[in-house]
Amino acid sequence: MKNAKKMSRIHLGSIVVALMIDLYIFVHVLVEHSGKTGFSQILYPILLAISILIWLMQGQIESVFFKYIVLMGMILGWHWICAPVSRIDVLTLCATTGVPLFILAVLHYKTERVLFYTMLFSVVFIPGLPSYLARYTNQGEMTMGLGYAILPVIVAGIVYFYYYRNDHQDNLWVCIVPLFYLLQLFYHGLRGPIVSVVFIVFLIGFVKVYIGDKKRVLNHRYLLLCLIIGICVVYFLDDILAVMADWFLQYDIKTYFVLKTIRLLNRGDISNGRMEIWERAWDGFKEHPILGNGFDSFEHFTGICYPHNFIMQALFDGGLLFFVPLSLFIVYGYKKVLKYGTRDQIIMLIFISGFCVIYPLISTDMYENFYLWTLIGFLLGQPKYSQIVHMGGTSKW
Repeated sequence: MKNAKKMSRIHLGSIVVALMIDLYIFVHVLVEHSGKTGFSQILYPILLAISILIWLMQGQIESVFFKYIVLMGMILGWHWICAPVSRIDVLTLCATTGVPLFILAVLHYKTERVLFYTMLFSVVFIPGLPSYLARYTNQGEMTMGLGYAILPVIVAGIVYFYYYRNDHQDNLWVCIVPLFYLLQLFYHGLRGPIVSVVFIVFLIGFVKVYIGDKKRVLNHRYLLLCLIIGICVVYFLDDILAVMADWFLQYDIKTYFVLKTIRLLNRGDISNGRMEIWERAWDGFKEHPILGNGFDSFEHFTGICYPHNFIMQALFDGGLLFFVPLSLFIVYGYKKVLKYGTRDQIIMLIFISGFCVIYPLISTDMYENFYLWTLIGFLLGQPKYSQIVHMGGTSKW
């Protein structure tokens, strides 16, 4: 009876985590059917309320909230000090950062179930996708929001098939869903989501995960091979893209990310203006390297909405006083999971990194990027090493 209740809580927790990851899929569905926006602000409290109910059933609390209070205290403290130049919406910030942290820190879930439900729940968007593409694409190219909304489903499919195909063969049919989305991304997607797909393939090869006591090993030869391939791709990028474009055109296949990259290369700026923005962010950081210029103040000083890179944004806004603790949170979290985590923890980290790393490095406002804070929430929610040892090397997964 006790084990049955525990398993039901794990399933409930897995469902809520998957719903959170599919949040932007549901937002797009609601927008498509109603024509209205603002659904993120509605779905945040619903997910949080469900999580609190499950958490009360479990009857426990985590010490992770101290880390969250420290992190938010730094942001909000500087926000109030620099109020004339800061444009942070405090309620949106607390929702964007707090919801994934709370859900990932206090709920019991199983990685395999999270991956399965992430793919399964996204089925609701498939019937409306053609009409959505027709309405919200620019000359056949996906909007950035749509590309990143379907990305977690694609990553879930890759991770699920690679790690669980032998253990759960009866459930492999669900991988048809991410395959469908991957084809849509290939035909209509932007460069960022496609780079993220390449990134997850790299992560799976670099971090070898085993069953039993030998949980992981970093494949440095694979890393070296990928670096060599990456250097060759960058050096011969023009020729590679030209060959790809000609081959696709022979079969009447339009791949918009290839065509756009060729256009940008011909214009002499493959970053599409990002390099110039990053230079301005770096110059602003050098003017106030310790304390920064004020949170979310980039638009006030430059007229540009945000730096399109969360590292540059953290340096510009909060200086080293903010960037160093944030970096330590992230680096220490990765190190802790890779060194002491269970197999499921490491696979979950690979999954979340697959859709949460590239996006905040090349686009979006870090204070409104739900994916970035999902990654940070997962890392902050990991138990201390002493707690892992006390639990016999196991985790709440």
